[in-house]
Amino acid sequence: MFANIYIGGKMKIDKIKKLKNGKYKLKLEDGTSITTYDDVIIKNNLLYSKNMSISLQKTIYKQTEYFDIYNKIVKMISTKYRSEKEIRFYLDDKNIKEKEKEDIIAKLKKNKLIDDDRFIKSYINDRLTLSTDGPYLIEKKLLEYVNNINKIKEHMDEIDQKEVENKLAKLIDKKIKLSKESDYMIKQKLLGHFKNKGYDTNMILNILNKYKIDNKEIISKEYKKIYNRLSKKYSGEELVYKIKQKLYTKGYSNEDMQNIDINSLNMIK
Repeated sequence: MFANIYIGGKMKIDKIKKLKNGKYKLKLEDGTSITTYDDVIIKNNLLYSKNMSISLQKTIYKQTEYFDIYNKIVKMISTKYRSEKEIRFYLDDKNIKEKEKEDIIAKLKKNKLIDDDRFIKSYINDRLTLSTDGPYLIEKKLLEYVNNINKIKEHMDEIDQKEVENKLAKLIDKKIKLSKESDYMIKQKLLGHFKNKGYDTNMILNILNKYKIDNKEIISKEYKKIYNRLSKKYSGEELVYKIKQKLYTKGYSNEDMQNIDINSLNMIK
């Protein structure tokens, strides 16, 4: 990097040129060049001092590396807002001193480019609006980005529960309309599914209890499918028994089976 500079001597800066990307190119008298930032030029008074020592050149390279990292982070944040924890994780992978890491974090905070309160609010809003996640799952996922559980809970407490309930009701309604299972089975599955998605158990049950799914048409179709399959192997009372066993495992009750149109199905008694 410094092979062309004489030991103990200084190298003259022939030209400073501003580039299209906002950086500056310093052209030295031996034909080598250094691309850096205006902050580095101003900090080292290069507009007025036309000579560069080896130690100054090393300093400029080090400061340029610092601003390269800083500007990459700014670009990252411009495409997707980041938490302080994410930025620290990114910096841990860079070959810079701890003091420089803290300087970058402090500068980002000063310029309001990282703010965990704003990150948490934005994350909660996005997950509530753009995903099927419920509050408990959102809180759990937030811990991957922010270590401060108290700060997370503080913002989670601000969630409008009516908004969450309306969202959950729409999700449940959609699932039920697409279901071809018994009332009992679909409700059990939906209870487990939405608990895993981070919704409150009582809220799920309150919504599910408003539905009374008519099993008659569903069980009739299910019966025909089972009958066509098992009738090739069984007959008579044994066939009836086998079919009922299959229907029990799918969540249908004796009452459901009694409500089937016997004349059209010609089997279950």
